[in-house]
Amino acid sequence: MNTSNQGNKPVNVLIIGGSDPGGGAGVQADIKTLLRQGVYGLSVLTAVTAQNTMGVNEVYPLPPKIVAEQISALAADFDIMAVKIGMLAEPEIVEVIVEGARRHRWPHIVLDPIIRAHTRSEEHTSELQSH
Repeated sequence: MNTSNQGNKPVNVLIIGGSDPGGGAGVQADIKTLLRQGVYGLSVLTAVTAQNTMGVNEVYPLPPKIVAEQISALAADFDIMAVKIGMLAEPEIVEVIVEGARRHRWPHIVLDPIIRAHTRSEEHTSELQSH
């Protein structure tokens, strides 16, 4: 299930972010990048998008409870060595991710947030940025 680094310890990286059905961005693109490096990518989705190479049509944030459950399920089964955080989608999801980081004490976190898709309002962006 997991790939190994030179020290034979599995290298598992958790990607938290949105789904891009075209695979050019979001969790799908991050997993492709990890695979090229011989690293096993785990994923927690925060939102599902309707998009293509021409733009983002819609963003559908997932309920925070589902995001928390995904984090808990993976943390219970995998030794997560690093976390990359992308699309945050909703302020409540930010809180869930912060709680997950505190609870699971992830050793390395890369924050590369996408806090606004082209279809989301400026008011929503301001609310996310305050978190």
